[in-house]
Amino acid sequence: TRMLHAPEPSEPEPATPLPHGAAPQPNQGSELVFIPPGPFTMGGRDEDSPRSERPAHTVVLTGYYIDLYPVTNQQYRDFAQATGHRLPLHWAHGTYPASTGNHPVVNVSWHDACAYAEWAGKRLPTEAEWEHACRGKEDDKKYPWGAEDPTEDQAHFGSQEGGPVAVCSKARNDFGLCDMVGNAWEWTSDCYGR
Repeated sequence: TRMLHAPEPSEPEPATPLPHGAAPQPNQGSELVFIPPGPFTMGGRDEDSPRSERPAHTVVLTGYYIDLYPVTNQQYRDFAQATGHRLPLHWAHGTYPASTGNHPVVNVSWHDACAYAEWAGKRLPTEAEWEHACRGKEDDKKYPWGAEDPTEDQAHFGSQEGGPVAVCSKARNDFGLCDMVGNAWEWTSDCYGR
């Protein structure tokens, strides 16, 4: 889950995100990255794309801020402790597994994600906002880093065992966002639709 904050017109852009390879500490709050307004091409562009993602089409978005990285276990625990909200089922003894405070929280429902967002004073991004942030500044790429299939240096995915890894430990896209491919599934505010 990644949160979004729509800026007021007078809000300045936030500071530059952490440099590549510098992982946030589990107890840090979220850093926000500004995604500028404008058009982008949403959806699948080739025959390999699922039919439900075609045809590609232009969407125009206003500017918005999105979290640099997905919500971590530590952030979610802070929320649960402050509100009494339920914990993910795999957490034993009221907390996340040892040494995973800066890993993305998993096993949370859409309703859990919305409750966290409200508590944090944010909201879930729409599918279009998330896809635009994921694609980066040049939206004609298949993946945030280009067209080639991901490597283990670029994303945590597929048969890599052990569950999610620490946020921001893989390649970033050209907006500077972490974990836009792989590591953990992320919720958006809209329902799935063609």
